[in-house]
Amino acid sequence: LRDNAASIEGEDAAACCLQTCTKFSCPESMILRDGAKLITVVDGDATACCLPTCAGFTCPAGKVVRDEASSITGSDEATCCLQTCSGFTCPTGSILRANEATVTGFDETTCCLKTCCGFTCAAGMSLRADAASFTGFDEATCCSQTCTGFACPTGMMILASAAGIVGSDEETCCFKTCAGFTCPAGHALKTDVAGKAGSDVGTCCEKSGPMLQCNLNCFGESATPVPLPGGNGNGIPAGSIEMCRDFCMGTDGCEAIVYGQGMCYGKKDIRTSKCQPSDGSFKTEILTRAPYGTCILMGDPHVLTFDNPLGTIGDITQLAAGDYVLVDSDTLTIHGRYGFCERFPGESSLTGLSITGSIMKNQKLQFEYKGPDKGVSGFYASWNGADILSTMPGDFTSADGLVKGTKAFINPDDVHRQARHTIGGDVGSGDMP
Repeated sequence: LRDNAASIEGEDAAACCLQTCTKFSCPESMILRDGAKLITVVDGDATACCLPTCAGFTCPAGKVVRDEASSITGSDEATCCLQTCSGFTCPTGSILRANEATVTGFDETTCCLKTCCGFTCAAGMSLRADAASFTGFDEATCCSQTCTGFACPTGMMILASAAGIVGSDEETCCFKTCAGFTCPAGHALKTDVAGKAGSDVGTCCEKSGPMLQCNLNCFGESATPVPLPGGNGNGIPAGSIEMCRDFCMGTDGCEAIVYGQGMCYGKKDIRTSKCQPSDGSFKTEILTRAPYGTCILMGDPHVLTFDNPLGTIGDITQLAAGDYVLVDSDTLTIHGRYGFCERFPGESSLTGLSITGSIMKNQKLQFEYKGPDKGVSGFYASWNGADILSTMPGDFTSADGLVKGTKAFINPDDVHRQARHTIGGDVGSGDMP
């Protein structure tokens, strides 16, 4: 009602009343004044009915408008804005949150996150390269496994910088060395390259001489001929033994040479026990594969070694009773037991053998005379401690097929021309047990 209503004639709203702010629609970013129903509108003037709110206020950098801005009246920084983490300086070992521009506050707890910088990793691990910018403070988050302690396989070595290399596999942590490289035939590892990086012939290998050089002439049944370039197996001319060697090394299947009188012969499957002693005019060289060797143990005692199977330079006879190492290599060990018998009561003879080694998968084969019966019935054979070949004749094959044995009659003359010296009989008298 108008203030001077008592002096105004009339009975209609237009004459008697004034519009108030109660139903006034304030523009965006403004709200009705608290006493809107008592305030009259003058020509739609918003300022009479409305007050500005913080919703329309623009805060300076580093601050944001309060969440309830649309209900707060005001238009100044102090009323409308809150400080954010933007611009806060975190101490060493911490970084600002990624959303610092929208997080309100200005202290370390609110604004900062701890990083891996300063975390101590366990032995064999290293701090992440991005530790200063990576949030977290535990081993799983902050550390990476290094090559330190990684066991490289045979033929490889750990990198010198392993402690600083992240990884735990041979490709990352190891390098190939010449120790694991297999040189081709006719070559051998250089003496100084066991720990040297490399996996090729040029780096790791050098030409080698023969594995063996024997004063033997290995013709006929003692070896299989291998035709060399330009020949038919009957030899080719060669100006030197080195040239002959090269011919063999360049020929598939050639394992050895016989060289003499300017001629070169390729050979394989050399059997030294069947070669003939040479007067020096011919030499046999074993180049790529060890020959088949034969040694003879017989009599009271007579030992013909692998390099003297024909007894051309005498034999070993001075063995007292006892146990002896007969063969000792990386892959095979043979022990012999020498004792007295009725035939040779004052001179020892071989009465037992024990054979083992990696070539036999470290299993053991044994033969031994135990008596009391004389002859073959007094001998016993065993495989890994279990009796075998207990009947005559008899056959044995190990479960893995590694060893096969036969107990039977043989002709000693087929073994060696002096074999009957041990078990009796005359040459040509036939088989014996």
